[in-house]
Amino acid sequence: TTVGQYEAIARFVLEDEVNYNEIPDMTASLIIEKATYDMSNVAFEDMAFEYDGTEKAVIIEGELPEGVTVEYENNTGIEVGEYLATARFIGDDINYHPIEEMLAMLMIYEKLEINSEDYRIIESDGVQYIGFVEEGTTIREFKEKINIQQIEVYKNGILIEDYDEIITTETEIRIRVGIEIKTFIILVKGDITRDGIVNDADLLMLARYMVGCEREVEYVNEASLRASDVYEDGIYATDADLLALAKMLLK
Repeated sequence: TTVGQYEAIARFVLEDEVNYNEIPDMTASLIIEKATYDMSNVAFEDMAFEYDGTEKAVIIEGELPEGVTVEYENNTGIEVGEYLATARFIGDDINYHPIEEMLAMLMIYEKLEINSEDYRIIESDGVQYIGFVEEGTTIREFKEKINIQQIEVYKNGILIEDYDEIITTETEIRIRVGIEIKTFIILVKGDITRDGIVNDADLLMLARYMVGCEREVEYVNEASLRASDVYEDGIYATDADLLALAKMLLK
């Protein structure tokens, strides 16, 4: 039975028409209203992709109710840019309320490149490092070198707004890429103490760390260890690094 209003009639038949009066008919209205599709398990979310020359698409997630199909508009793209996609749903418009269309943003962004011959990205265990930044480099100078202006800089979780401040080992750089925020940890060559200044304190800390002094072993974290690769052979806290750091301090 479809949506609508129906008049129902009940007629009564007497078995004993001699002794009983006739019973008049009774009427009632049956109203069937439109139902609402359950779309609680269907989502149409923003998506971001790195440009690689192939077509990208944003589509619904989840299972559509029985009898419902979807049509898309502007949900694919190849070139860098933003595409506002529409998902329109087609169902039983006689017995169900129309389903509201959904919107989502398809974003295709340029591959993030650190545009500097001086730096390279090192990835390890899901963490991305940028190294090596020279001692005394300010945030402003770093931004100019990598040629990316829209960055946020954090030290110990605190946003740094003074771009004349010196970058230290473990300074955190956050760069928006599409709808994502990519985080990089800065490495300053030889800055094992993570204060942005390479001096005898770094040499002493590295030496004490290498012989297993408890305080230094506790202090030196992954960023410090990577900053100790002054010899730049990919091996950390070695005699070669200690000698290279000593030579660097003598210059």
